[in-house]
Order: sequence, then structure tokens, then C-alpha cells
Amino acid sequence: MGCYAMAACKRKGMEVVLATNDKDLYQLIGPCVKVYTTAKADLASAKDAFALLGEEQATAKWDVPPKLIGDVLAIAGDSVDNIPGAGIGRKTAAGLIREFGGQREFVRYHHDRVAVLLRQLPQALQQFHLRADVQMQRGLIEQYQPRLLRQSPRKNDALFFAA
Repeated sequence: MGCYAMAACKRKGMEVVLATNDKDLYQLIGPCVKVYTTAKADLASAKDAFALLGEEQATAKWDVPPKLIGDVLAIAGDSVDNIPGAGIGRKTAAGLIREFGGQREFVRYHHDRVAVLLRQLPQALQQFHLRADVQMQRGLIEQYQPRLLRQSPRKNDALFFAA
């Protein structure tokens, strides 16, 4: 459908209406292409039987221009098409796409941030990793021995200390 629609749009004065409920095809909506849909989510009111979506309606519904709907679906995922996405909702994905201008820019930006994070992660882990296996100076433990507050009645359970 998409190839035929785009080929038809190259002809002067041609107008294309795609009759589909497939949201993947909504990214084709433009000056020459509209989508005729009966999907309940696309209807202006419950009384309507169909909707004819142009650029303005698609942009209002998806919070991005139609050409970026595929980017939103790629990031948010789509259970119908078995695309897992990044675990964020469609509105959040649309906000990110608006902020970055598209999924390529989004990925490039976050790739750079992830690269920085990966370089910093070993040092951060070293700083935050607790080491409880360091040899203590003899007598130091006795000098600063914490007092036992309460011992669990069960033999192998935790001890509670106050320093």
C-alpha cells in the first residue's frame, strides 16, 4: 500500500486515501495522503463510524508529525507487531522524539551518554562497592568494638549493632 501511495503522490494533482486501521501506515500521511480508519482509538467521538486523518489530525493524535510516527513506535514498541521497544509509553517516546528530532538523533545522543557512563562505571563501582574483607590492624577491632544491641533468637540470623 505504501509504495503505491507514494508512487501515486508523484503524479500531479493526485490525492490518496488509504483505508486502513494499521497505525504503521499513518507515517505516510502527508499533503497527498490521508488515512480512512474505523479504529475506535482514532475516532473523534464514540458516535463516529470512521475518521479521515490528515496531517493535522495525525500530529494531534501522535504528538509528532506523521513522518516521525515510525520513530515513536520503534522506541515505545508495538505489541501487535511484536516489537518490544524500550519499555516506555507512546507519549514519553513522542516527547523524546520531539526533543531530539527523531530516533536516530535520540540514539546518537544516548549512545554518547552511554559511552561516557560505560567509561565512568568501573570507577563509580569501585567507589561505591563496600569492601568488608580488608585486614584490620590487631587491637583496632577491640578498641572500637560495637556493642551488641540484640541477637536474633534463631541461631544463624542477624546481629544488630550500634557503633
